[in-house]
Amino acid sequence: MSPQPQPSSQLPRAAARRAAARAPQVLSNLTDVRVTTLTGDDAGSFTLTFTFSDNPFFGNKVRRARARGWRAPRLRA
Repeated sequence: MSPQPQPSSQLPRAAARRAAARAPQVLSNLTDVRVTTLTGDDAGSFTLTFTFSDNPFFGNKVRRARARGWRAPRLRA
């Protein structure tokens, strides 16, 4: 089993700085971002799907992140 990624607030500062320095390089390989709004028991949640071109940072071309219990603010007319 591979170790779970740690939130950046829990990373040592040097590792967080290295990750931040590589972010532009990683994002230059981003080809698509999609948002899927969930319904039913998961209403108020969404999934972000990030698609990347071939790159040296990770093997998976598709990465997903899910946010639970979030609702967009209502816009006033």
